[in-house]
Amino acid sequence: MDFYKILNDIMDEKNMSIPDVARSCGLPDSTIRSILSRKSKTVALEVAFKISNGLNVSLERLNGQSYSLKNESYSNKDIEIIKKYRALDKHGKTLVDNVLDLEHKRVTSEQNKTFVVDIAARGGRKQVTLSEEGYKSLMADIEKGLNSEFPDIFDKREEK
Repeated sequence: MDFYKILNDIMDEKNMSIPDVARSCGLPDSTIRSILSRKSKTVALEVAFKISNGLNVSLERLNGQSYSLKNESYSNKDIEIIKKYRALDKHGKTLVDNVLDLEHKRVTSEQNKTFVVDIAARGGRKQVTLSEEGYKSLMADIEKGLNSEFPDIFDKREEK
C-alpha cells in the first residue's frame, strides 16, 4: 500500500489532523500535507522514523507489511476485519465500536444478569442499565438491520 494511504488511515484511526501529526512528529505541516496531496508512495527514511516515533506506530506498519503485535499474530479473518474497520468512516467505526462494547460486556459479565450500556442517541450519550432480557431485545433490534430506526429504549428502560 502507498505511504500516503497508510498515513491517512492512521490519521483517521487516531482522529488527527495534519497539524496534529506534524506537531507529534516534529515535522513541518508542509511535509505531511505534501505526502498526502502528492500521494507519495514512499518517503525518506528520516521522515518515516519521525512519523513512526511521533504516532507510535511501527515502521512495518508504515511500510504496509505487518498487522501483528509483539508475540501475537492475527489470522486472515482478523486481518480482513481490521482492513474493513479501517475503511469505515467515523460513523461506521462508532457503530462497530458500540456493538463490540455491548458484546464484550455481555460475554465478560459475570453472574450479574444486568448490563450497563452506553448509548449514543439524538439527545447525546446516555447510560442505561438493562436486564438480560432487555439486552437481548436491544441486540435483536440491532440484528434486524442497521438501516432501520431503532425504538426509543429510554422510554422503556431505567436510566442509571
